[in-house]
Amino acid sequence: LKLQFLYLIAPAGGSRMPFDIYAACPSWPPLELLDEDGVQIKTGPFALKEKQLAGWAQLRQMAKGYAVKDKYKLTDEDILLRYYVARNFDAEKAFESVKATEAWRREQDMDNVQQWAVNKMPPDVYMQSHSGMHGFFGFDNEGYPIMWERPHQKGLGEFVKLYGSEVCLKYHHACMERVRELPKLLGVDRVTWVIDMRDCGVTAMTGLTGAQLKLQSKVDQEFYPECMRKMFIINAPFGFSGSFSVIKHFLDARVQQKICIDGKRHANDSLSKWVSDDNIPVEFGGSAVVDWDKCRMRPTTDLLAFQDERYLKRIYELNPELRPPAPEAKSVTPTPESESTGRPIAGDDGPAGPLPMPRRTSNHSHVDPDGIAFDLMTCMSFADVSDTEPDAPASTSVKELSSAQNSPTPLRPCAENVPPLTAQAQDGPAPCGCCIVS
Repeated sequence: LKLQFLYLIAPAGGSRMPFDIYAACPSWPPLELLDEDGVQIKTGPFALKEKQLAGWAQLRQMAKGYAVKDKYKLTDEDILLRYYVARNFDAEKAFESVKATEAWRREQDMDNVQQWAVNKMPPDVYMQSHSGMHGFFGFDNEGYPIMWERPHQKGLGEFVKLYGSEVCLKYHHACMERVRELPKLLGVDRVTWVIDMRDCGVTAMTGLTGAQLKLQSKVDQEFYPECMRKMFIINAPFGFSGSFSVIKHFLDARVQQKICIDGKRHANDSLSKWVSDDNIPVEFGGSAVVDWDKCRMRPTTDLLAFQDERYLKRIYELNPELRPPAPEAKSVTPTPESESTGRPIAGDDGPAGPLPMPRRTSNHSHVDPDGIAFDLMTCMSFADVSDTEPDAPASTSVKELSSAQNSPTPLRPCAENVPPLTAQAQDGPAPCGCCIVS
């Protein structure tokens, strides 16, 4: 059995608690999706009508005792209902599709496909074909996470040419598994998708790239039904709607109703009604500043990698066993100090350490032998515990500083006198904006 468990320290207590991604989502389903008997009758925006309830009861009876082997399922009942809706409320077709998907997942080793992608593919391969922007960020107005991507037509074509259609399709499967993983951790059942086509032309839907997109669309509908809430295609090039009709025939009527296409003149007309401005990245016409390295989309074996901070907050609320342990407080041994000066008492090896970085608090400026301007009075007032290593060389003595008072070297503002760091200084404390004391 290739069951992998993530063991993390629980936030309270000291025992190790397992998190099993294979287990059903503990917060699913919400009460509003259930009927009075506790049976799920709604998935996404679709609520079963009276005439569809009989077929749904038949499907549940057919699958009674059948455990769906799907790593990212929310519950067995939820998977069945998705297929029931996707197969136009045909109970027999839905159950056959569930079993066919299970066989396909076993044949393709889908539970480990993300590990395959991590081992076999360059880490940023998808970023090269997506203009550097491809990842999850923010929520739509219904609370679903949003996938953002800006495909690059030339990059997509080169991606397919370099790795071949079969490898590219498998990598797409790995990304789809990641897409299903996040909603489960967030306690929702689907995502909203935004695709910016500004770097693609009309021919993106034709040729080698178009053929690959058709293949991926076919596989997604067959093995990943009802995973998308809405899709917004923005900045579509002139004539894109006509080219999209080529792929449109491969999509179910339900899927077609979820897709909104806006040209460059009305890029965000539909999107702004579905997503607030602070959840739209600036690159897509909103006001949110996104760290794409942090939110990027790529297969990974780390459940919590590349996440929006708001996602992590909700994940920890729903899955407290995933919350990292609080750092342990380090005990600090107090240093004996002189009663008169408050300075650490020097040992047999000489001074306890060099003086710390002084701040300019007086006008009694002096120059040390290296020509670095600083304040005598400040150095005396900051004769304190230093963060440098005990073996670091001691600073210039007060007597030397006093003798340098009449130095002919002209004084300039302190910041202008800071020389490049030497190797010795680099080993010590980081320079402040005012002075460097080695």
